[in-house]
Amino acid sequence: MPAVVSMLILIEITTTPPSIVSEGGVAGGGGILSSRKTIAWNEVTRADCIMNRSHKISNVRVMGANERIELGGGVDLQPVHDFIWSHLPPSTTHPCTIPLSSSR
Repeated sequence: MPAVVSMLILIEITTTPPSIVSEGGVAGGGGILSSRKTIAWNEVTRADCIMNRSHKISNVRVMGANERIELGGGVDLQPVHDFIWSHLPPSTTHPCTIPLSSSR
């Protein structure tokens, strides 16, 4: 059973198209096992982000009434953050959070 689950995860990762941030909104996800999510700018209810300890944005979340799209990828997402925030009213945007460091 674990081999089947691993194979399904691999298929989903390799068939999922990249997320798109455009003048119309944000689209993400999709693939063999899940459907593509699209949130137009006028449908966004909240947008927030996570900043790593080196103060680079590592994750951006855009939420609509029924959808949530998370953007990440291991690179600094500051340009993506700036583009998204420029398309949204201040009431929907929230400052980036920095996770607390572990005590190890």
